[in-house]
Amino acid sequence: MKINEALIAFALIVLITGCAGTINVEQYPFGSPIHHVNNGIRFLDLGLNDDAFREFALAIKDNGKYSPGYAGKGIYWSIVGVPDVALGYISLSMKYAEDPRDQAFAHKSSMRVQVTLEEDGWFDKVKNSFSEIEKREGIDAQTYYWMGMALLKKGDTSGAVENFKKAAVLVGRYKKLSEQQLKEIDFK
Repeated sequence: MKINEALIAFALIVLITGCAGTINVEQYPFGSPIHHVNNGIRFLDLGLNDDAFREFALAIKDNGKYSPGYAGKGIYWSIVGVPDVALGYISLSMKYAEDPRDQAFAHKSSMRVQVTLEEDGWFDKVKNSFSEIEKREGIDAQTYYWMGMALLKKGDTSGAVENFKKAAVLVGRYKKLSEQQLKEIDFK
């Protein structure tokens, strides 16, 4: 009897620790609009702008009202330095964003575009997007990171550090980017 109890306890421990160590990663069907947008963002991060543009175009081709595809194109055009086109795509992204997740993505993309372009009123637009994300979804590392970048560009180093620190304790790519920014600020 004691052997059976020991085996059951061992099985439960393995089951519990095995489940606790897993992370659920969303997987998207190959070739779906969200798959194309995710690829496009990765390509932008690698500096492969033409490949990113192709992915965003494919997302929109699959779904002509796919908000994240327009947001991606907005980011692309801001990086290559065409403000009017970038802001036009961000506007379309906001227009087509129906669910809270797409609305938050559109606002995060807008923050990135505004920080990149620094057009008239850009900082107020970043703050507005930050507030909208906070209402819809709650602030994540990406949102804190772009707010930190905006504050850094405005010369508010202490505000930037505060946002980078908040992002640095959260999981994901923007955690690493925020840690990197904190190191760079510390060296200055």
